[in-house]
Amino acid sequence: MPIQPSEIRWYKSQLTSDAISAQNGGRLSAIESVSNVKNNIFPDVPQAERQTGSSRFRKLFIKVDNATDVALLSPKVFIESGSTGDDYVVLWPGSQTDVQSAIAGSRCYGFGTLSSSVSQGATLLFVTAEHAGYASRQPFRAGDTIRISNQADVNSPGQVEYAVIQGINYTGADMEIILTTGLTYPWNTAAGTVKVASCLLPGDLKGTVSGLLAISASGGGFTETNIMVHSIGAIEQVWTLTITDEVTGSFRLDGDTLGASVANGTVGADFAAINPDTASPYFTLQSLGWSGVWQNGNTLTFTIHPAAAPIWYERVVPPGAQALGSDVFVVAIDGDSA
Repeated sequence: MPIQPSEIRWYKSQLTSDAISAQNGGRLSAIESVSNVKNNIFPDVPQAERQTGSSRFRKLFIKVDNATDVALLSPKVFIESGSTGDDYVVLWPGSQTDVQSAIAGSRCYGFGTLSSSVSQGATLLFVTAEHAGYASRQPFRAGDTIRISNQADVNSPGQVEYAVIQGINYTGADMEIILTTGLTYPWNTAAGTVKVASCLLPGDLKGTVSGLLAISASGGGFTETNIMVHSIGAIEQVWTLTITDEVTGSFRLDGDTLGASVANGTVGADFAAINPDTASPYFTLQSLGWSGVWQNGNTLTFTIHPAAAPIWYERVVPPGAQALGSDVFVVAIDGDSA
């Protein structure tokens, strides 16, 4: 069954700090960031901060909570609606473990609106960026996939298409975008706002196991394809199984951050270690994957990765920004499933 919208959820990172960048971000937490809740990502901006300006980062994970482990294929993450205030938000790609002081991405992604109508087949767009600060940050670049839409929101009727940038020129908040191919649809700005966003492409979202299994055994082995990583329960973790009784085939499971003795099992039966935060398995080790002779103290080590896209949000408050009672922006994801 295809992935349902309700099965795509945003989760916070384990660490949050505006004072120490090395303590902001990190791994996926079990705390969901619920949409349309005040301060679900960023705190309020006090008057002193609005006067001087600021930049704050928050890391979130867009996670597939699908019970049958269906992959979200070719996802695109984008800003669906820009900020309603004087501030603006850009997106940065992250890794499963990075903190703010070591953000993996070298560039950000942003949002704008079409400033003049274009006909079907056109290859030149004039776009007004969300803020003039885009000229220095350049969140739209050659080679980017952009999303063009006149929907009120991602679940509303309207037209949507994706295109690829061949070249771009910035003049303050104005962008001249040249496309590699002509547009599928005509876009009429007089009929309403036409949104344009550069898309962050995180790759297929599915729980996976690292390509290399580290095995320390006396002639024993394990087949990697017999490790099933589950979308709901998986977290970023290096797991080590240690044989504790070679006669019965018993082993102990340890995690690199969860510590020792997370669970126990035997090589003669399928083994599913349960994540207490989700009441579902981190992974399942199928018994038919074991081979050879395993002795006391032998170990099997592997890494699993969650079905989640780590995304950094940066909120920029320009100096002199005006107060606003309710400041909202929207980030969305689009993709296919089997």
